[in-house]
Amino acid sequence: MKIALVGGGTAGSVMPLLAVREELKKKHEKLEFLYLGTKGPENVLLAGQKLEIRRIFSGKVRRYFSFKNITDLFLVFIGFLQSFFLLKKEKVSLVFTAGSYVAVPVVFAAWLLKIPVVAHQQDLVPGLANRAVAPFCKTITLSIKESEKGFSHGSGLFRTLKNKKSKFVYTGNPIRAGVKSKSSAKNLNFVSKDRPVLLILGGSSGAKGINKLVWEALPELVKTFQVVHQTGSGDIKLAPKAENYYPIAILKDEFSEAIHRADIVVTRAGFSTLSELSINGKVVVVIPIPRSHQEYNARFFSVQHAALLANQENTTPENFANALRKLLFDQEMQKRLSKNIKKITPPDAAKKVASILEELLYKQHAKQ
Repeated sequence: MKIALVGGGTAGSVMPLLAVREELKKKHEKLEFLYLGTKGPENVLLAGQKLEIRRIFSGKVRRYFSFKNITDLFLVFIGFLQSFFLLKKEKVSLVFTAGSYVAVPVVFAAWLLKIPVVAHQQDLVPGLANRAVAPFCKTITLSIKESEKGFSHGSGLFRTLKNKKSKFVYTGNPIRAGVKSKSSAKNLNFVSKDRPVLLILGGSSGAKGINKLVWEALPELVKTFQVVHQTGSGDIKLAPKAENYYPIAILKDEFSEAIHRADIVVTRAGFSTLSELSINGKVVVVIPIPRSHQEYNARFFSVQHAALLANQENTTPENFANALRKLLFDQEMQKRLSKNIKKITPPDAAKKVASILEELLYKQHAKQ
């Protein structure tokens, strides 16, 4: 039997897919997987995964006037045709997506072909893509219980979700096994054990706002920390040279090791990254993308006293460096943040989602 994994545009939507695939492969070695995605930054993570990958045309809805909103409708239609014939040709038994605009044409094609779909909701507030595909899903798994509320206030077609509690299952966010266990790799052997490590994560594409803030605060930061900084491939050439500063375009093989070595982590508020930090009980400062869905994720962690929240637009380099230095020497605050962040992500989330997919696969097999 074959499962189609659907995601793309960001690396965040890929993490849960790979984590669940990893869990399923432990029990079902012959189970096949097909990855349907975009040409986005997620491809760095897919390299070496031994996955059959197909690119699907898709479009997204912009919340402002743009002619691309019209032209993208044609891309979605082309993506639907691609998906319909691909799913049929490959004899896909199940579709699993973790939220991405590329899922829209694929899920609609799967629904017409009577292929069951499971969607995973990572962020606190569901995005347009997951809300659009939700009526066509057998099950929607949730990283956070409160996310279900975001699916229950639709209109027209989307009212079909109202009061259908059985469709939603709280599982937590699936995390790859390698991120949970301490890495024995030596990719960061240039980092000393004698000085605290500050890890800066700006997402797979980097974060210009965080990068600028870090570079302006760097003279003060390197007095106290060794700074390991994921800049994103676009900004790596702009990174300054300084003692105790280690810029890396994208943390790939080094990612798990970097998390375990870090004393404090500064990050955007993508839920995949926050979940991976949660499972490891890290001390986290969150700087969400201004005026985006990430602000809801960041506030959720802040309200749970699981992370410190900083506003990118109001944080000066001086305040940033001083706050991190203060946090480093506040052991009680660190213990409280570490304890609370651990409560957010269940360690068995991947197993829970995998068991849901297994059940649907068995039902599909019984029909054939």
